Amino acid sequence: MEQVVLVTGCDSGIGYATAERFAQAGWTVYATGLDTDAMAPLTDFGCRTRELDVTKPREAERVVRAILAEAGRLDCLVNNAGVGVTGAFEDVPTASVAAGLAVNVVGVHRVVRAVLPTMREQSSGRIVTVGSVIAHWPVPGMSAYTASKDAVTGLMDGLRVELGPHDVDVVLVEPGVTRTGFMETAMTTIAARRQMGREYDDLYRMLRFWLPLLTRTGNTPAEVADRIQEAATADSPKWRYPVGWQGRLFSILGRLPVSVRDRLWSVATGVAKVADYLPSGRWASVRR
Repeated sequence: MEQVVLVTGCDSGIGYATAERFAQAGWTVYATGLDTDAMAPLTDFGCRTRELDVTKPREAERVVRAILAEAGRLDCLVNNAGVGVTGAFEDVPTASVAAGLAVNVVGVHRVVRAVLPTMREQSSGRIVTVGSVIAHWPVPGMSAYTASKDAVTGLMDGLRVELGPHDVDVVLVEPGVTRTGFMETAMTTIAARRQMGREYDDLYRMLRFWLPLLTRTGNTPAEVADRIQEAATADSPKWRYPVGWQGRLFSILGRLPVSVRDRLWSVATGVAKVADYLPSGRWASVRR
């Protein structure tokens, strides 16, 4: 029997690559997102696209009902839809924090809640949620985003135990900085925040130096999609699936004492400050 998967946030990046990966593996794929035009090429791989805004009440229920009417079952949900929130705590408007939580946390809760009755009745199913290694080692200047990923980790941790008796698996995939449009948005936001004042200039200099470097050495969306597909098909899935070297490293660093972690960020800030004054050479090229 062909298995059915619902993937959120398929407009680009990880979600798009994940929908493509599942389709290539022979699944019936329902790719959802805000931009149906951006998802249109996925139909060439056999995906069925649907518009879904996870922040709107009852949209998830509507999409799930339509899937069940067509496919008759739902074997896997991949929660990928998410937004970034970048900036010093004081510089980020409360509305931006709320908007991030609305997608990254409340949106996940809304979609999971829509699929649970079906998976419980089937006594089978798997919920794969894309978290982030940032939940292990919070990044200064991204506290609001960290909070959302930490919160969704807590949601999934409790849900895993709740669904154990119903034979529904709950899995968390944790990528590091991935080569998607997230970085371009973050760098634009950083530039705008710096114009607001110089109180957090060292912080934004540090982010402007390290984030592009982490992106260049991070995973591609396709590599994250492979990990998601592995998490969705493993006979005995693990609770967490870190992705790449960043996933493994941040998981280890997250176990360090807080004082040590804070000191590492001070060192990272110092390196960025020195590199910022180099007119040319290797560090300057990395910074760009």
